[in-house]
Amino acid sequence: MWHSKHGAASVSVQDLVPHWEWTEQRLNITEIPLEAVNKNNRTLYDGAKALGIVAQPVKRNVRGCALTGSCGHGCPIDAKQSMEVTILPDAIAAGASLVSRCRVDKIVYQGARAVRVEGSFLDGFGREETDIKAIVKPLLVITSGGAINSPAVLLRSGTPDRSGMLGRRTFLHPVIASVAVFPEQVRGFFGAPQSIASHAFAHRQQETNGEEVSYFLEAGPVHPMLSSVAWG
Repeated sequence: MWHSKHGAASVSVQDLVPHWEWTEQRLNITEIPLEAVNKNNRTLYDGAKALGIVAQPVKRNVRGCALTGSCGHGCPIDAKQSMEVTILPDAIAAGASLVSRCRVDKIVYQGARAVRVEGSFLDGFGREETDIKAIVKPLLVITSGGAINSPAVLLRSGTPDRSGMLGRRTFLHPVIASVAVFPEQVRGFFGAPQSIASHAFAHRQQETNGEEVSYFLEAGPVHPMLSSVAWG
């Protein structure tokens, strides 16, 4: 879609494959065994199979998972291979310096080259801005603030944008929840959360305008904190 409709033809899927493969290896992203799937995900799997809908275990970035079900709160044994136990230690071992509680305000350019990064230190909670500033003069700048923060930094920095696509085509992930009552107990707050998915409806053409309007079927974690937010 990015190639055919938005002119982003400079990078192909084939170009990205080696990076995906490296990332999957470094973060130990592997398919979860079906026997490790918890009850609410197994219910989705069994229901999809009964209806003839394709569903399968998903790949998870874990190593030595104890199936505590607390992934959304932070893994208590660091089994989840997040950046704090993988890429950040790699970077520090390679000589990088890690600056915490510092928000990037803008990137300063000379022509098309980034020559300075300016930031503001935050308080201990990482919320309120302090009067302490930071200036970094880098050899190279890489933004990895996600789909929201990366373009926000680049836009407020006046980043040169030859493509005209900066800050456009943001994709969001809306969720519609369906809840059911089962005769047996379904304890969705134990085991591996979101371990089954169905992509059977991932490529649907909306009849009105031909755009792809698609969705996944997943079983979300139902630990008390998330449930209270959803139903409060």
